[in-house]
Amino acid sequence: MKKILLAIVVASVFSISASAQIPGNAPKSGNSIKLEITPMVGYFFGGNIKLYEGKLKIRDNVSYGVIAGLPLPNGVTFEFSYIGMPSTAQWRPYFNYENQYPSRDFDLNVNYFNLGGVRNIPLSDKVKGFGAMRAGAAYFNSSAGDIDDVWRFEISLGGGLKVYLNDKIGLRFQGNMHLPLVFSGGGIFCGIGTGGSGCSVGVGSTSAIIQGDLSGGLIFRLGN
Repeated sequence: MKKILLAIVVASVFSISASAQIPGNAPKSGNSIKLEITPMVGYFFGGNIKLYEGKLKIRDNVSYGVIAGLPLPNGVTFEFSYIGMPSTAQWRPYFNYENQYPSRDFDLNVNYFNLGGVRNIPLSDKVKGFGAMRAGAAYFNSSAGDIDDVWRFEISLGGGLKVYLNDKIGLRFQGNMHLPLVFSGGGIFCGIGTGGSGCSVGVGSTSAIIQGDLSGGLIFRLGN
């Protein structure tokens, strides 16, 4: 996950540094839009998912991420965001399935890749509130060899506050709710059973999982 995050940060910085100046509405201190790069750190709420055979709980943990934002003239910022959390998943079967799908804990990485719009609400010259709606992909992967990786389409809603300390640096505080739209038990739970027989866990059942995060970061504004 750290390698993915590092690659995204490096690619974002290089691409934005090479970008031409884009005209439009700007802060009072300048005549151009400031492209924003924001490394983030926070706390991620893993959530749980209930299936016919049992329950999977993803433990909360510290999360890391990065946001690349392009302010537009209409007060909306177009953003790409990544957030990742290393965690542990706990599988607990219901009583009738304890022999077929025994309890198990395994490492699980949670990753979200999103594109979306952020509506900025000026509160003062240096402070902005914002609300965000994004869509993208959720990627769940484990280091356990018998657990399949899973990709899911997801949407997220969020909001927060930006505090600009000067024309180049600011602070960002936010909260987000993440919703992978549909989970099918046959993917991430493949291999929970003994001898690789667990690939059928949850097949035919669907369930949603709601996750969230609270985070903060340092805004770097690039441009004239």
